[in-house]
Formats: sequence, C-alpha cells, structure tokens
Amino acid sequence: MIKSILFLIACGSLSTDYKLGEVDSDPPDVEVVETDAPQETDPPIDTSVTPVDTGDGPVTPTGLVGGVLRFTRLDVPCQECFYEYTSNTRVSSVLVLHQPSNHSWNEWIPPTGTCTGYLSQNDPASQFYNVGTSVEITEGTQELSLFRAYNQGQPEYRMESSYPNDFSLYSLYDLSVPQNNTLGDFFIEGALHTPDQIFLLSPTEILNTFYTAFPPAIRRGGTTIAWEPDGDGLFFVIVDVYDSYGYYYLGGTLCVGEDNGSMLVTGLSSYPAGSLLAVYLYRYETTETMIPSNGSTLEGVGQVGLVGTATLAN
Repeated sequence: MIKSILFLIACGSLSTDYKLGEVDSDPPDVEVVETDAPQETDPPIDTSVTPVDTGDGPVTPTGLVGGVLRFTRLDVPCQECFYEYTSNTRVSSVLVLHQPSNHSWNEWIPPTGTCTGYLSQNDPASQFYNVGTSVEITEGTQELSLFRAYNQGQPEYRMESSYPNDFSLYSLYDLSVPQNNTLGDFFIEGALHTPDQIFLLSPTEILNTFYTAFPPAIRRGGTTIAWEPDGDGLFFVIVDVYDSYGYYYLGGTLCVGEDNGSMLVTGLSSYPAGSLLAVYLYRYETTETMIPSNGSTLEGVGQVGLVGTATLAN
C-alpha cells in the first residue's frame, strides 16, 4: 500500500532550511550505491508457479494468494531534510503469510500511464499465520532474519537496516520458514527478485543535498522524469505536496508506468506554486512462487527507490 509523508516542518528559514517528517514511506506499504549493472548473460527470471513435490506427492497450485514478501531499499541523498531518516539508506523487508485469498496484494496498482491521487489498499485476508519467531531470506552467502512482530494484533515478520550491503541489487532471494504448526517448515527458491538501482537523468537537482535542497524542479503543468537503465517491472513516482512554509500537508499524486526510462508526472496543477515537495521514485518488480504446504501463491515484491525534494514551479 502507499504510505505517504504526513507532515513537513519549517526550521527557521524560508529558503532550504526545512525538514520533511514522515510516519512511513514506501510505495504506497518504499538508495544509491555503486554496483555492476546486470550482464546480458544473466539468466531470465522465471516467475511461473509449478507443482512442488513435498514427499507426499506434488502439491497442485490453487491459484489463491497465501502471502506477500516485500524487500525494499530507499536511498535518501538529503537525509537531513527528513525527520524520519537517520541515515542515507533504509533497507526493510516484511513477510505476511495468511489464509488463502482470491485477492492480490498488488490490486491497488492503478493502470500504467496514469497519475492519480493516493489509493488505499485493503489486506487480501484477515487471518495471518504465526510461523514462529523468525524467518530468513537468503541470497548466496547472505542471510537476513525477519523477526515476528504484531500489526494490529496480526503476526508479520520484519527487518530494517541502514546498511546498503544488506540489499543485493538485481538478485534472487530465497525464503526459509522454520518448522511450525501452521504451515510446516518450507523453503522457496527465488521468492523475490530485486531491481537494479536507479540512475536519475533529469531533473537531477531533486537529489540535491541539504544546502541546495528544494529546487524549483517540478512544474504544476507536468514534468518529465528520466532515468536509466530500463528495468523489468513498473516504475512509480510519488509526490507529496506541502504548503510553502512546510506546516500543512496538501495532498499528492501517484504516477505509474513501465520501467522504460521516462515518465510524465502530472496531477499537480491544483496546488499553488511555491509548495514544497517530497519526490519518491521507485522500481517495483513482482514474482510469484508457490507455498509448498498448501499450494497457494506467495507474491514477491522487490523495490528500489530514491527520495528527493523540490519546490513546485509554474
């Protein structure tokens, strides 16, 4: 689901001396480190769901959704602009396993090529499964533990880190769930695929650091965002709008498109010039695998993002 910044606070100056404070910010739930770009020899990602032999015979896919595994990395060039962030990178993951449902965790996504106001997402299921104190996601020799937490009384598994190396770009992650009385122990290979990093081409000034933050880089009538390289999934641009003093949240826009290198961001014409903006850019890639014990689908979501600042211009 979309989680937007909730408030902006001015800090003694009317130029760049602002901080954006957020309660949560992932695309709707949602980083720059040097890395090798994927080579042409990298194997294609197989997202098909096939029967799994558990020892008692193969389990047939039911077509129902039984959970979601999200893994997100967000880079924050102007960390000082945001109260929420204490470092320049946030890595987070969450796993939810639940009673199989006819609904997807990705149903909230608007049609590609559109910009709209923020959407809310209802969880596909009301009964979440407790599968022990922790689970693991792994990639090669890397192992990350997600620990049980409770969200409105429902169990889920979470981790958060400020270390960029905890998130491997353009990689496949496996999921290991220990023995439990609900679903039994299981291992899912390729439970999610992470995107490559974003290299912003224009307007690059939205990634300015503190002393040159909030440039007039986003226009009321529309602004083209350009990046590279192209990706394999969707691309989101989320813009949160605040008044020119930073005290009041006014609204925002969410634009969705193919990850093809450019997007026209609209939906801001009703807001006054001079409004302060938080601009989120996300790559969003999905996979589907099968939970071996009940044949339901685990939806994987890999996200890589950047957050910048701007002032709304005519």
